Amino acid sequence: MVLEFFVGSGGSHDNRSCAGLDRWIRLPQNDPTAKDAEVTNPDWRISPWTSDWYNLQPWEEKVSGNFYDVVFDRRYGGDLEGVVDELPYLHKLGINAIYFNPLFESPSLHKYNTANYAHIDRDFGPDPKGDLKIMSEENPDDPSTWKWTAADKEFLKLIKKAHSMGMREIIDGVFNHVGTDFWAFRNVEEYQKESPYNNWFDITSFNDPAKGSQGNQSECAHHRRNLGRCRGLAEK
Repeated sequence: MVLEFFVGSGGSHDNRSCAGLDRWIRLPQNDPTAKDAEVTNPDWRISPWTSDWYNLQPWEEKVSGNFYDVVFDRRYGGDLEGVVDELPYLHKLGINAIYFNPLFESPSLHKYNTANYAHIDRDFGPDPKGDLKIMSEENPDDPSTWKWTAADKEFLKLIKKAHSMGMREIIDGVFNHVGTDFWAFRNVEEYQKESPYNNWFDITSFNDPAKGSQGNQSECAHHRRNLGRCRGLAEK
């Protein structure tokens, strides 16, 4: 998992941004409408690498005294540059393949709730704000408008260097479900039956004011309400 591995040495962005803090607390200059972000605590901070696992951080104590209420909201920092920097170490260990957790654009730690498959998550790269600007100017349904982001280029750099050292990469590509912030899923939420993407997902009912129904209901992947299941792709 990139976010928990190592922070790159380039110093192109600080630990707060490389851990996705800006998005995680829903700062308005990023994505104030993200439904998948679970933490809005402005006191949130990156957890020190060498801290006691069961010792609550000050911001965690403000949320809850229960370890399991806060542990899943932790971040320890990490980006693709950190992986590139540590490739010699991994090579020395005899590693010949790296299996990555999902790398696509997503508001969460685990990245299984994809928001955009066209790009590597911006917080894994050296310029999250610049990448956000690039993505905001694209049409996700029109590949001709897509551009390489700094995070995309950083991953290409990683692949090239890893291959030169005899290491291959395995990407955890999850395509049977998306996050509720996925651009097509959000279009369905907004336009309901009129959305051109309504047949992409397992929608069980659409908004029907006459029946007092507010918003569409869809099948969830793995019983998680923030994962919309894609039609015709069975869960394994």
